[in-house]
Amino acid sequence: MSSVDLMAIAIDWLDAYRAGDLFIVDLYAEDASLRCDCGGEKELRGAGAITAYWQQRLVEEPAGELIDLQWEGSNVALDFRVPGGIVKAMLTFNADGSLRRSRCGPFNN
Repeated sequence: MSSVDLMAIAIDWLDAYRAGDLFIVDLYAEDASLRCDCGGEKELRGAGAITAYWQQRLVEEPAGELIDLQWEGSNVALDFRVPGGIVKAMLTFNADGSLRRSRCGPFNN
């Protein structure tokens, strides 16, 4: 059993997003992937593509209030506000606590 607190890392991810801090990129593994279904589907791989995504996203679609945080299987799910509504993000981690994959999209009940 890992001693890595994945919920705390998920909160660090959202805190960096809310602060507009590129530290968010440091939470991803070197070979991570990011899928965003907000305003059209995007699938990105690797540090360079993920950094470019976050440089734009932090400015254009800042995160706001956390609505919900919970386990969904082996993933951590976060629901939070953005200017256009509510987004659901699913974070999948490596054993060392680095992000292997993040997926986000509009929240649908």
